[in-house]
Amino acid sequence: MVQKNRVKKHAKYDIPRDDSKLRFIAIGGPTCIGKSAYAIKLAKKYNGEIISADSVQIYKKLNIGSGKVTEEEMQGIPHHLLDIIMPNQTITIADFADMARKCIKEIISRGKLPIVVGGTGLYIDALLNDYSCGDSAPNYDIRERMTSVQEVFLEDYMKSSLDSLDDESILNKKDAPRLEREIEQWLDGSAFDLSDESDCYEEPYDALLLFLDNDRNLIDELAEKRIYYMLDHGLIEEVRKLRAYWNYKSMNSSVGYRDVITGLKHRADKQTIADMMMDSYHALIKKQQMFFNSIRWGNKAHIVDGDFKKADVAVREFMGR
Repeated sequence: MVQKNRVKKHAKYDIPRDDSKLRFIAIGGPTCIGKSAYAIKLAKKYNGEIISADSVQIYKKLNIGSGKVTEEEMQGIPHHLLDIIMPNQTITIADFADMARKCIKEIISRGKLPIVVGGTGLYIDALLNDYSCGDSAPNYDIRERMTSVQEVFLEDYMKSSLDSLDDESILNKKDAPRLEREIEQWLDGSAFDLSDESDCYEEPYDALLLFLDNDRNLIDELAEKRIYYMLDHGLIEEVRKLRAYWNYKSMNSSVGYRDVITGLKHRADKQTIADMMMDSYHALIKKQQMFFNSIRWGNKAHIVDGDFKKADVAVREFMGR
């Protein structure tokens, strides 16, 4: 269980500014934690524009169930990569990363600060870490299947099964992200020696990653409130109107939407649908916490205080250098 009222010392505030790289802030974390509101607060303070990193909010028509920010909530701050494709269309992680990079460049050209925010860890990881070293892009199918694997299992698995790995020292570091990356590349046939990261990997951006987090029980309580808010404000009717898209991944694989679809198919009552949604949100929150914790990034701050004051400190340090 994560602890409250402290910052895990991942952020390297003494990292020198590199004006040769695109500069932005990325904000990720579990659903319902308050990422969007905090991003808007930062955008107002630092003259920023927001880029959504949410794999459901990117779709048109999926509004209530995705918790999509409203025009009023935007408070005049420009938002990008919301409502750009229809639910029967598809978008890849690479597509998102390309579009996000383009948005970042355009925002910087206007003299503003890009702020990437969302709960889709795969999107943020793909943007931050292209793993260009070794000519190997991330295998996100393998990586997504590994997000529920605990670090101790990764170590035991590698020590017992992956005898062909190059550097035994990696196994002694107890570094889950690097172990996951090594397994990923070994399984897809693109393994290379990670023993000296300085020779093969350079972070492509001058970016601060804020991992906003809290005690899982508290987040579950926030999720429960959001679930009943969505159900009381038209989620079931929204899903009924989108029946033509029920069989597309945008809906049948999205937490919340798939539960309402299942409920409507079986004529479940509102409370039953709420219970199904709560189970799905609980699993999603756990998965998001584990994934964002695993993202490898030098200037990363894991914020676990409820009011984000420690995040404010990290941002001030980043903006002041």
